[in-house]
Amino acid sequence: MTSPELLAPGRGLTASPRRARAASVRPRLSRSAWGAVLAAAVFILLSCWWLSRDRGLPYADNASHLVTVVEYRELLLAGNFGSRLWTRSGYYPPLTFLVGAFAMIVGGLRAWTPVLAENLVYVPLLAAGCFGTGRLLAGSRAGLLAVVFALGSPLIAEQFHVFMIDAPMAALVAAAVWLLLASERFARVSQSALAGLAVGAGFSSKAQFPLFVAGLLLVVLLRGGWRNRRGLLAFAAVAFATGAPWYLVNLDHLWLLLSAASGGPDVPPQARPSLLSLDNATWYGWATLNALLFAPLCLFALVGTGQAVLAVGRALVRRVGLASRDVRPELLGGLLVAWIGLTVTPHHDLRYTLPLLVYLATLGTAWVVRLPRPRFARAATAALALAVIATTLSATVGAGVDARIDLRDRPLPQGQRFYLRNYGVPPMHQITLSARRDFMVSGPRREADIPGVLAYLRRQGYTGAGWRPEQAILRDPAFDLAGLWLLVRFAGLQPPSLTLREAWDLSDRGHVLLVRQPLPGESPPCTVLPGGDGMWVYADSGRQALCPIE
Repeated sequence: MTSPELLAPGRGLTASPRRARAASVRPRLSRSAWGAVLAAAVFILLSCWWLSRDRGLPYADNASHLVTVVEYRELLLAGNFGSRLWTRSGYYPPLTFLVGAFAMIVGGLRAWTPVLAENLVYVPLLAAGCFGTGRLLAGSRAGLLAVVFALGSPLIAEQFHVFMIDAPMAALVAAAVWLLLASERFARVSQSALAGLAVGAGFSSKAQFPLFVAGLLLVVLLRGGWRNRRGLLAFAAVAFATGAPWYLVNLDHLWLLLSAASGGPDVPPQARPSLLSLDNATWYGWATLNALLFAPLCLFALVGTGQAVLAVGRALVRRVGLASRDVRPELLGGLLVAWIGLTVTPHHDLRYTLPLLVYLATLGTAWVVRLPRPRFARAATAALALAVIATTLSATVGAGVDARIDLRDRPLPQGQRFYLRNYGVPPMHQITLSARRDFMVSGPRREADIPGVLAYLRRQGYTGAGWRPEQAILRDPAFDLAGLWLLVRFAGLQPPSLTLREAWDLSDRGHVLLVRQPLPGESPPCTVLPGGDGMWVYADSGRQALCPIE
């Protein structure tokens, strides 16, 4: 009788042993894996929609990072692959900027091309890392839920709408965690080498990267990884080869890393709490609750992390060994060391919580698939889906409601809250259930059309645009210095120097002056800025007003 394993699908004929072996080793994605692919694709499509609708001014770190991308682009186009390329980004390693620079070379000098490149490169990495880790923890369905959780984080959605380096680092942390766990504690040499590649790329993205994998790596070694010397050597060699070059080239400038860790003189004291204070101990808890996740997703993470801690703690107390395939100790070790590292680092920022997502997403959803009754699992899955839909609508569309529970007797004034949020300080002593805006952006910004004004000036034959130095202020969403410089460059006009804060020369009849002043002016403004001020354009040594534009 013919063995059923050798029957070709849909036929009553026997297949050859060679074809049967080929079919057995051909990779096949499960329905959960396809669901994770679909979730990542929908996330990227929503980012594309957002970029096509947004006309806001880049500001703060987003603007300064885009300036670095433009500089990298110019170096690459000039064929300069020497030391200037390796030291150009100050205390930030170059990988993320190189991704943006190559995108600008291919897609043109536009604000959206490097952001789209980040989505295309790093969103699949984040999804793959969360799915792979969740699958190793509790199966493929848990992996899918982890992807949905991670991509539903309000902070991750907003950060992938602008060019920042923390979301890409979060994706590389997720990929590194997955590959380290998949290496079976370095028993699989090829997987160990891939894990080394992910860790090296993480080192080349931001110097904080080691905080987020050190604890997991330590537990992997303690649980037998140190015995698998071939895999450990492959991991270390690849990680060093890909992650060390920038640090070796910049040995003389590593003091910049220390200065960045302590923050600059303009950082408010709320972002640098005293090490032994209660505010410091709880700082990243408030950041996770009120920026990274919001209360509904945070509740999932608390339940899952609590269950994992109880299970591992019970095994340690009873001296009962955990199964070798149980990766909860590694995930808890990675989360704990990362949390401690963030807490003792002098400069705090809510964005620094992003690389914790792989731990919170996987631990925060594994318990759902382990619920004893199917109807409970379905109810928890539905609750997760509703929370993700709500955060996606708020972070991408700007829809929804602001629902917060303030635990203070006297809430902070709105101006002070905005000032602190601009420096990455989360709302303290508050529970955020939902919010239409998280950190830098939410829905597409349409209130001011500076790019449209500049495009009009270009069509009218003007060649340069400047501004009054005292009006362009860093970190100002309405009139950021670096953001104005970028938009003028993107419009094909000549901007003033970023390093010299000098008055713009209007003696050249092709130059115009962008002026910010309160409404109303002597004529309608070219556009109304966020906050209520207007922007006027003047030419001919400031005597001719070009607003309103046609």
